[in-house]
Amino acid sequence: MPPEILERLRQSVEAAGSVAGEHRQGDGRVAVGTTVTVTVTPIDAYAARSTMRMRVSDFSGGGVGLLFGESISIGSEVTIHLPRERGGKTDNLRCLVCNCRSVADGVYRVGVQFEGIEK
Repeated sequence: MPPEILERLRQSVEAAGSVAGEHRQGDGRVAVGTTVTVTVTPIDAYAARSTMRMRVSDFSGGGVGLLFGESISIGSEVTIHLPRERGGKTDNLRCLVCNCRSVADGVYRVGVQFEGIEK
């Protein structure tokens, strides 16, 4: 993930008053609590794209962990709409769902791998 996007995610966490103290081995993941708008394109060709709000559980240079109330199929494409500070525009981060697991009753952690930025 580009450094400027990682920095903006970090700034969003600070602005939301979240604690970024939980580190994991690997890609240097940081726990967060920011809510983002996400568009999901299911792997089922007959299913419709849908846009929803998800909470960011952690992020790293390789991807993002999202929390949501429903399971999302592995292989689905997601676009995370990350707002810019000025101008009301967003950066659209293209990602691919690489795992999805239940972490609590009615809560799923959706792991997405960063694929690129939509122009």
